[in-house]
Amino acid sequence: VSTSPEQKTLGNDSPSIIYKNATIKMLADYSLRARVLATEKYWLGESAKIVPIDVAVGWKEMSDSAVIDKLKISQDGRFYHYSWQDKDFADSSIISKNSANMHLISSTPEIEVKIENLRKGHIVKLIGQLVRVNFRNGEEMKSSLSRDDGGGGACEVMWVTSLEVED
Repeated sequence: VSTSPEQKTLGNDSPSIIYKNATIKMLADYSLRARVLATEKYWLGESAKIVPIDVAVGWKEMSDSAVIDKLKISQDGRFYHYSWQDKDFADSSIISKNSANMHLISSTPEIEVKIENLRKGHIVKLIGQLVRVNFRNGEEMKSSLSRDDGGGGACEVMWVTSLEVED
């Protein structure tokens, strides 16, 4: 996958919707084509009702088998973790600039099934919006709007309106 995600920030008057008793505020239009690096299902907590699956994805170098085969990739606690064995591949900026842990929210039951069926190695095209989710219990999940960040708050939270898996 040779392209980076495309993003257009929305203004303060962007729409909000109520979804499964949470308020979702649209922050930016967002689309990407990427390779699935890992998936993780979550069962517990208010957020799992709306965002049950996280998907780690990569583009550019992070979609290249020669690079990702040198990495150990895992997910837990809503985070995406990586490490490498190759001492020559110690540039973590390549990883952070060309991959993301995405909290995907399906806009339809059909997209929900597609998200549930994503597997490591799939090439996917996702279209939708980056969002902020406010839960009834006061919890908030807010998307990063940068591809250069890392750590807590760096994940993309995406309202998915279209998902295609390429062969």
